[in-house]
Amino acid sequence: MAQSQHKLVGLAKFCEGYKQVCAILTKQTSMKTKATLLIIFQFLFSTAFGQKEPTINITYSKLLATYDFIQKLSDNYPDNECKQLFQSSKFRTPAPQDFVRKQARG
Repeated sequence: MAQSQHKLVGLAKFCEGYKQVCAILTKQTSMKTKATLLIIFQFLFSTAFGQKEPTINITYSKLLATYDFIQKLSDNYPDNECKQLFQSSKFRTPAPQDFVRKQARG
């Protein structure tokens, strides 16, 4: 169901509930009771239908990911999946290996 359809269904339920509350309040009730019920009703429906859907934004830093990867390839780091992949790849040449050694030393 699309988001606009959810809003329409929520609005229809709100109107239905509002009509029921109005019908109850038109009977012989005190003004204080009417005001209290209307405030409670307004609060409940404004909080129930007034919220936005949560969104999750995941960001990452390419520099941090590169740094972390280079650290995991260094000789000082224990054996791990990154080392195994690098050692079996076509990029295992002297130039990248020297670069990893330099970066690991600081």
